Amino acid sequence: MKLKFSFLIIILLLSFQQSISAQTNESESEDDTQIVSVGGSAEGKRYFSNVTRGDVKNTPSWDLLSGKNPPLSVKDAIGAAQDSLKQIVKDLSDWEVTDIRLIPQVKSEKWVYIIEFRSKMEKSNDLDGQFFRLIVKMDGVAVKPELLVSETENLGIPNSPKN
Repeated sequence: MKLKFSFLIIILLLSFQQSISAQTNESESEDDTQIVSVGGSAEGKRYFSNVTRGDVKNTPSWDLLSGKNPPLSVKDAIGAAQDSLKQIVKDLSDWEVTDIRLIPQVKSEKWVYIIEFRSKMEKSNDLDGQFFRLIVKMDGVAVKPELLVSETENLGIPNSPKN
């Protein structure tokens, strides 16, 4: 009986603690709201990166209707993305920029660039070819892509030999 009562008290205390945590972290969870998520494939590996409201909270703002240029130039955004891609691919000269987008955060003047690269080594009609999309914030910082675990690694099947 004493054990059941102790167990009940522990459960109640844990629920109360979670309730307080949820209330105090309400504003933090808003910062965790994802703005955009992108991915890429290079040299047989898949990557992803995402950016949240919290990630852009302290970056320069930009009002599209102001008539002014964004705080980060396209040239500087491409440079930041290239620097990030250099950390992943063997030869950056095998890659070219194929798309540049400005993505807004909803109800805010916070924006990010999405810079897309495609491998020059792939056939032009190969939709599954090597490509990479990188996020660059208006402070000039590229979001570092994270390596995804492949399905074969999850199943314990050895990967194909590396080039």
